[in-house]
Amino acid sequence: MINRYKQVQSLTGIEQTRLNTAVQQKKEPTKPVGLSPFMQELASSMGIKFSKHALDRIRFRKIDFTQDHLLRLADGITKLRNKGVKEGVVVMDDLIAVVGVKEGTVITVKTPPFKKDAVFSQIDGVVFV
Repeated sequence: MINRYKQVQSLTGIEQTRLNTAVQQKKEPTKPVGLSPFMQELASSMGIKFSKHALDRIRFRKIDFTQDHLLRLADGITKLRNKGVKEGVVVMDDLIAVVGVKEGTVITVKTPPFKKDAVFSQIDGVVFV
């Protein structure tokens, strides 16, 4: 073990970079986050669109957007649309989506922990699904 440590310490910068790269490549692949192409196609077929901001939030917050989320989101948008809501919030167990109801566009998403005193403005309806 000590000999291996000395060998690593004596490596040149280029050799250490190669060693670090090899070690990183052996790590387990990370689970993809965001919307896979399949999920994007499924959302599109349900009449749901995602704004660039919403997609960025999904990736940044590493949200695993599932088929269940899409089904519940579509149900929530339909319920908001039937009530005449223009801008709404769909609340799920682990996700909140702010949506433009008329176009079926997800504007942004929030995940727990939710901040105290957070305010959604210009919203005229909320549905819990």
